[in-house]
Amino acid sequence: DDAITLVPYTEPANGLSGLVPDWEQVDVGLFASLDGDILIIQALPAPAEVLLPILAEEFGVDVAPGPQATRTINTITWQIYTDTSGTEVIHFAVGQSEGGIAIFVVLQGPNAADLRETVFAPVIDALIVGEGSGAPPPGVSPETTSVPPTGADGPPIDPPPTPGQQVLLAPFVDPTAGFAALVPVGWTPSMPGVVMSADGDTLTLRVIDLPADAALMQITAAFGLGDTPTPVGERVINSRRWGLYVGAVDGQTAHVALGALEPARTGLVALSGPNADDLYTSVFLPVVDIFQLEVSTPPGFTGTPGSGTPPPVTQAVTFPEPPGQLIAVNGHRLHIDCIGEGAPTVILDAEWSSWSLELRPLQQQIAAITRVCVYDRAGYGWSDPGPEPRTAQQLVDELFALLNNSGESGPFIIAGHSFGGLTARLFASQHPDLVAGVVLIDALPPEFALRDDEFIPILPAPFIAELETLRDVLSEALVPPAVALDVVPDSALPPGLPADLADTYKIQFLRLQHIEAVLAEATALETSVRQVNGTTLGDLPLIVLIAGQDRPEGWRDTAEALAELSTDGALIVVAESGPRVPVDAPAAIVDAIQQLITP
Repeated sequence: DDAITLVPYTEPANGLSGLVPDWEQVDVGLFASLDGDILIIQALPAPAEVLLPILAEEFGVDVAPGPQATRTINTITWQIYTDTSGTEVIHFAVGQSEGGIAIFVVLQGPNAADLRETVFAPVIDALIVGEGSGAPPPGVSPETTSVPPTGADGPPIDPPPTPGQQVLLAPFVDPTAGFAALVPVGWTPSMPGVVMSADGDTLTLRVIDLPADAALMQITAAFGLGDTPTPVGERVINSRRWGLYVGAVDGQTAHVALGALEPARTGLVALSGPNADDLYTSVFLPVVDIFQLEVSTPPGFTGTPGSGTPPPVTQAVTFPEPPGQLIAVNGHRLHIDCIGEGAPTVILDAEWSSWSLELRPLQQQIAAITRVCVYDRAGYGWSDPGPEPRTAQQLVDELFALLNNSGESGPFIIAGHSFGGLTARLFASQHPDLVAGVVLIDALPPEFALRDDEFIPILPAPFIAELETLRDVLSEALVPPAVALDVVPDSALPPGLPADLADTYKIQFLRLQHIEAVLAEATALETSVRQVNGTTLGDLPLIVLIAGQDRPEGWRDTAEALAELSTDGALIVVAESGPRVPVDAPAAIVDAIQQLITP
């Protein structure tokens, strides 16, 4: 036999360093020879006694008789096994370090028997847990990189285990959500906490900031668990009780586990796809058994997210408590936030896809002259989703109930921006006794969207398509709030948004209920336009603000005509502003409101 060349190895992602054969590295801690032999080296923040039976089942190793050998070196105590899978030998070792890190080394392949002393044993003896600097471990010289073969085989195993499909699992860590688990090697990440196989199977790992019962209700639809899901079994491990469920996604089996990690935090493991049943014991159950909320870090190690031992767990990110009140309105709750003193009170209604947080800077400026309220339409911000269709009439009915139930006293100045102008106009036309004045802020003119009574789509189709794709992904992925902090760029933040509100805005951007609310209003837009078209405002004081820049052809003429909705209407062109007038020219809105307060 030829000598086997071993080279120094360090891997910050799993916090290990040592020696490995000079084979191709195909993934973190995974090496393959040209002859088809595979070496796996991984670490996981879990007790070795917990890891051992799970990995033994995964690799088909019989550990019931106990290890064939034990060895303590470099402060790691190893249990060593040898078994067979079909015609191939498997060398398998699980070690426990003093830092609480469990390590496993697997050597499998057509030549594994001959490589026991030349690869498997030297790799175990050289492994250390630590930061890893690129240097070999203590006692290993860079020049001494070959070990002569001995040809020694492991002890024979009789009878051999039943051959089975091998699925390699590797450590996975989500430091922002604060959990560690295992995922199959070679599966492709599609979103944080979601990996997919080449055959179309999907593994989803999440921490949901809800008690287990509430978390179950949240995921029922996503995984097809039925109206009244009941567990098909339980699994208790590491002092955690997991409920096991079976559902369906796109006609294919979905295995789902929910475990109470803390009183108000629940772990989710879901496996769905064409091979979900076959992967139940080799993927689903091992992932459930290893899943843990708290992860530990060896001294001095600063790992990288995604694999291996994680950095210190960060504070879990959640959607913050509402700044205002949640008011019951026709079976759901709407959020309203009012500040300032004076009368009349101003009600601000945001543009399509926008919500109260984006109007916060404008609200604070208006609060210097009178009381002002921002609210979230159903599904936006802190408001619950509402009944569909989300037409202008539905929004007006909900706004009327919200103001009536909130205790805010009218009459009000209703100020609507863009799409919110439809609601403001319809509300004022139907409830003139509650309205002291109207400000239409670059409001959508129904006449612009209706040409000879034919509806012209005015919302950007590519953006709608992106939202639909995002909705489909979020429906299955259950993206934790922390992911939004990395995915949503700062460039998406509204100009002028206070820095302390940036994280809240990003989290909202990727909330499923927000995406669904935006799409629901878009779906009902034609109906909304037709409901508002033709309404007038009598003699209500009205100021129409029109953006002077970046408006489509034909907008200016139809927008100017809005000032004629009232016999007391006025038109102001905000020359320096584009369509986002609350951001570009908030002073123009404050001045218009001041004119209505003190005509």
